[in-house]
Amino acid sequence: MDRLPQRRREDVAISGIHGARNYLPSLDILPGAALKPIEKDESPQVIIHLLHSPTAYFIQAGDGMRWADELECLIDLHEVHFEYQALEFMNEVFSM
Repeated sequence: MDRLPQRRREDVAISGIHGARNYLPSLDILPGAALKPIEKDESPQVIIHLLHSPTAYFIQAGDGMRWADELECLIDLHEVHFEYQALEFMNEVFSM
């Protein structure tokens, strides 16, 4: 994740758990930091997928990091079955 700004790719952004925590640092998730194959009954920590929309809604941070929008992060929380966290994220971020 730390190397993404150095790659200067405009078609890649961080979403999912890390993206959600960018918008809501207090989100109750402690993701693992290491990349490794998942074991049975584990949730993946990094997922790479393509957006199928004509425009990608990414937010550029001052440090060069590119973040997916809040809705994409919410969808990703649902996809990894973090329903409690998705509800918390939705209530905090979308009720402002």
